[in-house]
Amino acid sequence: MKKNSKLMQQILKFAVVGGLSCVIDFAIYSAMYYGFLTRMFDEITAAGIASVFGFLISLIFNYIASMAFVFERKEDANRVTEFIIFGILSLIGLGLNTVIIMSVMWLNVTFVVDKANWFAAMINGINGCVDAVVGWMLGLIGKPYESVDWVPIEAKILATAIVMVYNFITRKKFIEKH
Repeated sequence: MKKNSKLMQQILKFAVVGGLSCVIDFAIYSAMYYGFLTRMFDEITAAGIASVFGFLISLIFNYIASMAFVFERKEDANRVTEFIIFGILSLIGLGLNTVIIMSVMWLNVTFVVDKANWFAAMINGINGCVDAVVGWMLGLIGKPYESVDWVPIEAKILATAIVMVYNFITRKKFIEKH
């Protein structure tokens, strides 16, 4: 029972660190995608580039926080080797993240069209909050607000969920002291 409790505490800490990393990732992704990349590139390329930058910046935060609060370091672990392994696992996660986002964008899949379920309600709620905040912020600087295409955000949510599971399992297996 004690082992399960320790695992649950670790999963909770991982979720908090991951949640903060996710906020960083989404903020950078959204700022780059909606801020300027779609003016320079087509939507799919812009989503891919924004995904890479958001992911990499949040990765640095995630490594520092994960090793400080979530995973128990191996006593004899070389920190450079540890970071390289963390980085390689994260690059694989970045590949998964980017492929999922670009595939959803290419397929133009949306989760909320013609669906009445808790996930669609959650996405609609997030969309409404973001619409309100973005509209208000743009109003402050005198820019007109246009309706946002939510497929890139929904793609990012799906990719984040899948990569989160991958990250926990691989980091627990390859980084943490056993």
